Amino acid sequence: LEVRLTRSLASFSSRKGSEVEGVLVSPVLQDGKIVIPMGSKIIGTVSDIKRVGLGLIHETAQISIDFNRLVLPDGTSSQLDTSVSEVDNARESVDKKGRVKGIRSTGTLGYTANNFIAGVAMFDPISYVYVTIASARMLRFSEPEIWFPIGTELAIKLDAPLRLTHVYGPPVPTIQVSAQE
Repeated sequence: LEVRLTRSLASFSSRKGSEVEGVLVSPVLQDGKIVIPMGSKIIGTVSDIKRVGLGLIHETAQISIDFNRLVLPDGTSSQLDTSVSEVDNARESVDKKGRVKGIRSTGTLGYTANNFIAGVAMFDPISYVYVTIASARMLRFSEPEIWFPIGTELAIKLDAPLRLTHVYGPPVPTIQVSAQE
């Protein structure tokens, strides 16, 4: 299921038990028929969260999201058993248990480049001061906290079968054309 968040979510401000909400951005098909239409709401909660804070306890942030309810456009609701399988950005990754894992700010290319340049410049105190100031301005550390603004897309997978009885028509009616057209 491809879900777009309708509420922001962040490791530094969200709490365990916070509600997470998104909408389906592509319909789910079975045998060529739409069983879950685009625009259906997917609702869940934050089941676990780890903040980086000062970085003394955790070096990376982590969020576990439990999407557990599907609300169809006609208002009917179904229980879900899901796990996050992918985050549509280049920073965070998802492990096999569906936990979103942040990055280490010290594990980036900018941090490595800064250390290399500072090591070379250490032999001259004036160049070392210059390199330290310049690298703080140009080679900034990445933010280790996880922040998903509204519109972030997630891929979630069903961990248990979902029984739906209604089949929906196409979102846009097919265009009827004659053989001449």
